[in-house]
Amino acid sequence: MKTKLLLITSFFLLALNSCTTVKLVPDYSEKIENEIIETQKKNTDLYNELLALKEADRKYENFEKKYLAIESNINSIVFQTNQREKNVNFVVMTKNLSDLFLKYKEAHKEKTVLIKGEIESYKEKMDGLYAPMLMAEKTLKNIKK
Repeated sequence: MKTKLLLITSFFLLALNSCTTVKLVPDYSEKIENEIIETQKKNTDLYNELLALKEADRKYENFEKKYLAIESNINSIVFQTNQREKNVNFVVMTKNLSDLFLKYKEAHKEKTVLIKGEIESYKEKMDGLYAPMLMAEKTLKNIKK
């Protein structure tokens, strides 16, 4: 009797397990992936352009429109990730990206001109945030639904 009950219970649990799936990550978004790539490219272009100029020509006012365009893209990424379900880790990554970008933008605004070492550091740290975001989004592409 106990064996029969154990077999029925085991069969029921096995059947139940095969019918349900638990998804702990958000769905892949090609739009977000492309926006991350595009925003990172614009961010890198900004810092490369700053590095190519003489220090006196690196005034914030000359780059304000580029900063605003990048900030707008980052805000779009933040908005899109906030709308997805099961997205806590992505929200944290995008918030960190946004916060750091705004910090560097304000630093440039306050100092008026950035030196080479600051620009290189900003570029490296920003790339260090874009890379895991992009990798995480691409990983979602390979998860079977």
